[in-house]
Amino acid sequence: MEIKNGILLNGKFIKGMNDFISQPLPILLRIKLKKFLKDIENHLNIIGEAKDELIAKHSEGNNKIVPDSKNWESFVLEYNELAEGTLSIDIEEKIVIPSKIMYKDIMIDVIINDIVFEVLEEIIEVK
Repeated sequence: MEIKNGILLNGKFIKGMNDFISQPLPILLRIKLKKFLKDIENHLNIIGEAKDELIAKHSEGNNKIVPDSKNWESFVLEYNELAEGTLSIDIEEKIVIPSKIMYKDIMIDVIINDIVFEVLEEIIEVK
């Protein structure tokens, strides 16, 4: 499975994963998802540092880069290259997600936001 760096850099996927994991999921599923998220967060730290280095490289001494900066175009080229990179994750088997779970004697729906589902679609199976 591959996840583009740009998806990770915008933050919505990580927030969506954290929201998803915070549901009352079965414990072994939560552990599997937390391990998966930890791998993604480790990669995000690396590409976040690379993004900071790009900003420092192209800023005009203030560690900020804005569209009217003289180095904006070269920054955008390098940033796009960074965003197009991917994180490859080996998944041995699909992660089975229940569509409903019993929580405090009530059957509730498991909610997966669109961004998380779109990224994880190839590795999860909702039953």
